[in-house]
Amino acid sequence: MGQPAHRASVCPVCSNRLDLHLRGVSDPVTGLQFDLLKCSVCGIGVTDPAPDQLQPHYADYYGARHGI
Repeated sequence: MGQPAHRASVCPVCSNRLDLHLRGVSDPVTGLQFDLLKCSVCGIGVTDPAPDQLQPHYADYYGARHGI
């Protein structure tokens, strides 16, 4: 994972400010920790830092549940 960017983060949806919502959240699948940022206008949530690869977070869910 990259470096946290919450000090100057911009919402990917509406380009407004992202504020720190939760610090040090642990992913139950990978054990990695990250912060959750929330847009002050549209309310979208963003992980910080964003994972480099999403596959480790969803491999069991999509492969086993949907048979894809």
